[in-house]
Amino acid sequence: MPSEGIGYLINLRHIHFYGEEQMPANIGRLTSLQTLQDSFYVGTRKGLKIEELGSLSKLKGSLKIRYLERVNDKLEAKQAKLHEKAVDELELWWELGRSEVELEGNHDEEVLEGLRPHPNLQRLVIDCYGEEVEESLDFSFIHHIHASLEKLSLDGWEKLTQLPHQIQHLIALRELEIRNFSKLDALPE
Repeated sequence: MPSEGIGYLINLRHIHFYGEEQMPANIGRLTSLQTLQDSFYVGTRKGLKIEELGSLSKLKGSLKIRYLERVNDKLEAKQAKLHEKAVDELELWWELGRSEVELEGNHDEEVLEGLRPHPNLQRLVIDCYGEEVEESLDFSFIHHIHASLEKLSLDGWEKLTQLPHQIQHLIALRELEIRNFSKLDALPE
């Protein structure tokens, strides 16, 4: 079936595809969808933007979102309505190795803020976010998941010198994984 026709499968509950080129357009029409495997790949064309996640209110379990550098701002990120989805594992990926031109005008921090996850989130992975972020970072978006988040994995912030101070308020946190933080010299007090 061509990917354009998949939107007619309104009773579809689970979909598995492998790789960006396999992800169907207009996935937001699948309003009964509960699981989305392998990842949601943010595109730049209509039918592939992050807003497609907004109407998937029944999503639960695990969700991976890739190519978040293609989201323009906080308002666009909010259209995903992640806070309304019973997702307990969330992976947020930005592309590794973006050029200086791509990083110069990025809106990674406001996009991350707009992707406010469900309050019962247990596991969060943030990969290659804001590669050029130096010193410290405001992680205020996690204040509403401080009581549920058990595992936090951060990868690819090579210039960051200290972890966000909000991490110390994650009272349920059992596991903190930090990779590729070559300049990290301080943990939150």
